[in-house]
Amino acid sequence: MAWWRWPLRLARVAARAIAFVAALAIAFVFFEPVDYALKYLHFSELSKERLIDQAKVYIRDRAGGDQMACLYVVECDGEHARLELVSDIVGWDFRAAKDRIWRRRFSNYCPGRTTNFGLNLIPRAGISHAPWASFNAAIAHARWSFVNDRFIPERGRFQSGSFSDQPWESCTPDRAIVR
Repeated sequence: MAWWRWPLRLARVAARAIAFVAALAIAFVFFEPVDYALKYLHFSELSKERLIDQAKVYIRDRAGGDQMACLYVVECDGEHARLELVSDIVGWDFRAAKDRIWRRRFSNYCPGRTTNFGLNLIPRAGISHAPWASFNAAIAHARWSFVNDRFIPERGRFQSGSFSDQPWESCTPDRAIVR
């Protein structure tokens, strides 16, 4: 083979390799295996302490820090999912909550448009309600996103989800986990 054909052959091999990598990248985007892997990783590493820390971050970043938050977890009443207020964070069985979420995801248990973990923000005691009135109601309810590994607003620019389609107990200052 002539020496001048080797660069041409090398260019063809490089073009095929680039096309293969591009096809793989497109497959990851459209078939979402990376999202599933991230969801599983974040789910498996999630702890009660991480939820509380991220609730504080959400309040600081999204609400200016002048709010309190109540934490809600999904519970199952017969056929439908509903949110239950976590009143005792120390005695709360976090492992059972994660098991319920796992079962909901993979065995069609407890269906419904209800988030797995949610936050409800209320004004901090002693703060006038005037700033709260202008506060965007869309960020007063937050839901946990396993892809983002943090709380996100119920309604946002790029993502939206349901807080709950069933009635839930209102947040009160004495039950807030973040004050």
